[in-house]
Amino acid sequence: MRVDLQKSATTDGLTGLLERVAPGLSDAAPPSNRRWQRRRWTVVGVAIGLLAILLTLIGVTTSRSAGGALDPRSAGENGSRALAQLLQARGIAVSRGTNAGPGTTVLVPFPEALTDRATRELLTSGADVVLIAPGGLTDLQLSVDGSISVRTRSPGCDLAPALVAGASRLGGFQYSSANTAVSCYDGALLALPAGTLPGSGKITVVGSPDLLTNKRLDQQGNAALAIGLLSERPKLTWFTARRTSSGASLTDLLPKAIPWALLQLGIALVVVAAWRGRRLGPVVTEPLPVVVRAAETVLGRARLYAAAHARSTAAEAIRAGSRARLAALVHLDPAAPPEALITSVASRAGGEPAAIAALLYASGGYRPPGAGAGPSESDVALVGLADELDRLEKHVREGSHR
Repeated sequence: MRVDLQKSATTDGLTGLLERVAPGLSDAAPPSNRRWQRRRWTVVGVAIGLLAILLTLIGVTTSRSAGGALDPRSAGENGSRALAQLLQARGIAVSRGTNAGPGTTVLVPFPEALTDRATRELLTSGADVVLIAPGGLTDLQLSVDGSISVRTRSPGCDLAPALVAGASRLGGFQYSSANTAVSCYDGALLALPAGTLPGSGKITVVGSPDLLTNKRLDQQGNAALAIGLLSERPKLTWFTARRTSSGASLTDLLPKAIPWALLQLGIALVVVAAWRGRRLGPVVTEPLPVVVRAAETVLGRARLYAAAHARSTAAEAIRAGSRARLAALVHLDPAAPPEALITSVASRAGGEPAAIAALLYASGGYRPPGAGAGPSESDVALVGLADELDRLEKHVREGSHR
């Protein structure tokens, strides 16, 4: 049985497999760590460059957009850093917070962020209060008469800061009050004297924030007017309450630097993932510790088939090997359809196509000589099948040499 099995397709298949693999045993692919050593400096350089860009963008955007609109730290167009620096140059102590009291001027950029109680406490704290574009205030009997365009306007009043500043860009809300007040710039600036409310200092209402911004501060008399309103006391508190609204999203409340920082961080993470991620390279072959002869492998598999009584599997392996060799003899592709192989083999060997089909593909109820109920019922039938396939190959080979 061993001799016959060596003629089977298993011998051919395993021998061919070893022959295909053997040439590559000595040509092992370079280890992954060797490839990494060649590329690491490039990757490190790219990572350092991206990190430098990230830090630069974070620093620039943070410094330019810290605090947002009307913030004394912001150098953006809508920030107020320029005004804060001018006030500090005049000896005014500018601070951000909520401190209020006598001897202090409190600038409230967003009055709508305060509750009615907080507004009342601030107005009666004894500090001079400058409110930017508030709505109507009941305690001050202050009402909004309408809105006017922001443009260059003349003071039209005898308020000292307005006389010094002259024409300025004002507009927005237009105010009036039942209390004694000085109306300037067509009602876009209203000044109420100290004592309007019990314990209150001077209260000034400005209809538009434009004159406080970096973009508009140098236009007309905006700088002079803003400095005049905010420098009458040695201390200036820049009220830190921020404007909120029910329709504001989370991104609207974040500093402008955060989206840029997150974008750069995402790019850095992608680069790191591409750098450190697992990548499938070519198969790395290794030399075998021992050389196993093909015949020994075939015999070992034959013993396994025998122990498992897998005669049908062995018969199909024999047929598969024979079909591959016959296809090569008749110059057909191994994947050629069965009809083409049967026709070619029959023309070379001179046999009946039906008999050859039964022999090669176990069709038509073929039974080898000595078989019982089927072609794989005994070792004798398996040996007979191998013999008949050998004879068929011999006839085809002889027919090819004619």
